[in-house]
Amino acid sequence: MKRLGLLYLIIQNIKSRAFRTSAIIICVGVAAGTLFSASLIMGASSNSLRIGMARLGADILVVPQGYEAPVQAALLSGEACTFYMNQDVEEKVAIVPGVERTSSQVFMASLKGAACCSVENLFMVGFDPTTDFTVGPWLKTHLKKPLGKDDIIGGYNIITDVGGKVTLYGHTFTVAGKLERTGMGIDETVFIPMETVYVLAAESVEKAVRPLNVKRGQISAVLVRTEPDANVWIVSQLILQNVPGVDVIPAVHLTKLVKGQMSGLLQGMVATSGIVWGMSVLMIGAVFSMVVNERRREIGLLRAMGATCRFIFRLILLEATLLTIVGGISGIIVGGILVYSFKALIMKSLGGIPFLWPTLIDTGKLVGFCLLISIVTGILAAFYPATVSSKMDPYDAIRRGE
Repeated sequence: MKRLGLLYLIIQNIKSRAFRTSAIIICVGVAAGTLFSASLIMGASSNSLRIGMARLGADILVVPQGYEAPVQAALLSGEACTFYMNQDVEEKVAIVPGVERTSSQVFMASLKGAACCSVENLFMVGFDPTTDFTVGPWLKTHLKKPLGKDDIIGGYNIITDVGGKVTLYGHTFTVAGKLERTGMGIDETVFIPMETVYVLAAESVEKAVRPLNVKRGQISAVLVRTEPDANVWIVSQLILQNVPGVDVIPAVHLTKLVKGQMSGLLQGMVATSGIVWGMSVLMIGAVFSMVVNERRREIGLLRAMGATCRFIFRLILLEATLLTIVGGISGIIVGGILVYSFKALIMKSLGGIPFLWPTLIDTGKLVGFCLLISIVTGILAAFYPATVSSKMDPYDAIRRGE
């Protein structure tokens, strides 16, 4: 009966003070939504980087000098880029101390507004099937057969389904498979065996509006996997010292780059969230202090009818906790909807950051954390008013309340 009475009193008090209830829920909701949104964006970016870097398989990328920025844009958002260097660069990189494996790639782009290309400005990557560790492992476990001369592998976001046809520079390819989602530029890319690239370039002279200017012996990047005990930064410096005319991009540098792009927004969101949290605690505390004064007669009558100090303390504390839980849940839902709805705009405003929703378990942990913060906010804000109300003398409370 006590439990039923406590819940009944809380619900009735919430209903009778709609404005106060709404103000508390909105305040806590804004704080919870801001915190959840910032954490969700960071978690989505980290999740994408982790999966994308695992798919790339390289610890270091070696590219021609001056092309570091285009490669970063291609890896993060799939923006097509084209540049070339001699294949002997791979041989020089392979003998650098600390380098375990290397594999070369060729970067190309499909033509825009040309009938010979069914997809415009598509990022095309030629890879060496004998040394590749980007799509090679996937081919062994999923496709389980070598790619044919007219087969390509597509990223997750390539519109054409598996088995569909794609025309590039007048040559019709079949999509033999599609990679899992990474949230990075790999999702917007097609992978073509290196030998097929050279054949495609030769055919494009007659079949395409403009030929594909890739010559045998040209590459765009060397992917490097370092030895297990090697320091990536030291190996990067050794490559710069021993191989002239190149830039190196350590995979960990991409992580720092993305976090740097996000830092401004996240700092602003965290600061805003902190300010709102502080205001929430102060506002809830002030509101419930006023509530205690307004409800002196009610509290005195409850005490006179046999309600214990503990009962009154729990009445105030649980009411605040219930309101902050509702506010926290509302803010989390709204924050998640906004991030989902404006994901593309957020990515664009942050320079094309990678974005891949965290797993259901990680999202659940994040929701639980934000909800816990909301509950703690309610408890902290209402603790003093609840303590004061529980210590009121019944007769004095009734007399002052009148």
